[in-house]
Amino acid sequence: MRNFKVVISIIFCVFTITTITNAQGVLIGTVSDSVSGIDLPGANVTIDGTSKGTSSDLNGEYRINNIPAGSYSVIFGYIGYQSKTIPVEIADDETKVINVFLHPATLEGEVITITAQAEGQIAAINQQINSKTIVNVVSEEKIQELPDANAAEALGRLPGVALTRSGGEANKVVLRGLSPSYSTVTIDGVRMATTGSDVRSSPSNPRNSDNLSISSNSRNIDLSVISQKTLAGIELYKALTSDMDADAIAGTINLVTRKAPSDRQFRVDLRGSYNSIEDSYNQYDFDLKYGERFFQDKLGVQINGNLEKRIRSNEAFDIDNDLRADGGTNWEVTGGDVTYTNEIRKRSGFGVLLDYDTPDGGWLKLNTLYSNTNRDYLTHDRNYPLDDIVYYNYRDREEEIATFNSFLRGQNQFYGFGFDWNLSYASSKSSFPYDYDLWFTEPSTLVGDSVISGMRPCPIKKGP
Repeated sequence: MRNFKVVISIIFCVFTITTITNAQGVLIGTVSDSVSGIDLPGANVTIDGTSKGTSSDLNGEYRINNIPAGSYSVIFGYIGYQSKTIPVEIADDETKVINVFLHPATLEGEVITITAQAEGQIAAINQQINSKTIVNVVSEEKIQELPDANAAEALGRLPGVALTRSGGEANKVVLRGLSPSYSTVTIDGVRMATTGSDVRSSPSNPRNSDNLSISSNSRNIDLSVISQKTLAGIELYKALTSDMDADAIAGTINLVTRKAPSDRQFRVDLRGSYNSIEDSYNQYDFDLKYGERFFQDKLGVQINGNLEKRIRSNEAFDIDNDLRADGGTNWEVTGGDVTYTNEIRKRSGFGVLLDYDTPDGGWLKLNTLYSNTNRDYLTHDRNYPLDDIVYYNYRDREEEIATFNSFLRGQNQFYGFGFDWNLSYASSKSSFPYDYDLWFTEPSTLVGDSVISGMRPCPIKKGP
């Protein structure tokens, strides 16, 4: 009986608190540029004379809950723009909508022209200032302007970031000097699956048939599989907060997508390039993006896709040296090694985003992203020894990495309480359709009864 009374008391308190909270007012709206109409993320929204305030999200939207009934002055501020103060009357249980357009700041006697890149950088700076933790932001305008090969290349321009490369193209990100395994990668806060499974060689002797192995327990994510043209920005968090995974020791990389624009948007980019090593123009980069809103801007649809072909051929020459055999302190060249890699890299992907503005002032977002990278490369390797056997090595490989990410996420209000929820599915597949190695020596040599020269299949790993 006593436990029953306790439960009744708790339920009564919860309903009482909910009723009191729900009776207070709510202020929502969007902060936009008065000239271009673009949304301004990271804008400061404060109620003068109170401790209540917030900042706008990536779509320029803001929300302040639990405002007692009364008259207030709401201040809207944004770096690079003129602040604006608007008087507001808030009643109990009222949701007030105020959409604000801010004017770019000007200096008397001078004309200031704000370009698309400048607008993007201003947005990035405001996001960094209003963030709850240490964050660096790459804006969409910056991504679109610079000729980066992929998402990893775009991140390499931020402080505290180093890149690992493959075929001259960045593929993994090193944060604060720590291994890529200590970083996490998310899309709109939803974690991506690792692309793991690499074929790698033992450093002792790369031509020994016993030292080629497969590592399938890596937590690395190959960001070269993702085209930066499908993103609306990149956020780099170097310090963890309570809403992040605790295993992100080095930091978290968040790939950002935004809601569909209010005005119809259709953009096509087509580029070509020339490779001097192969003397070929057979390279292309095609991107398509479409976005629009329907049903009085309630439902947004956004579709993007990309196709890319790059020649990543490269040449390398290594010199071997050692102390002279006569026991002196002088060094001498003992040989050299020449490597030529003929590589064709293809990247493709698509994304479909549906978002819906719910009646409670929140939103729902269904986002699906697929990316695929195929690497087909033939490596030629030969040494030039002074007094040793000459070897020739040809390795023909194909590698395919595919990632699929889909999630349903929402931010909604229920009886004065905010809920941020999501359902997600993520998978990745790294496979090697074939990997063969042909090598021989000149002259042919024997170890016991075995001929060193020959052909052998390399270890092959298929599946996720």
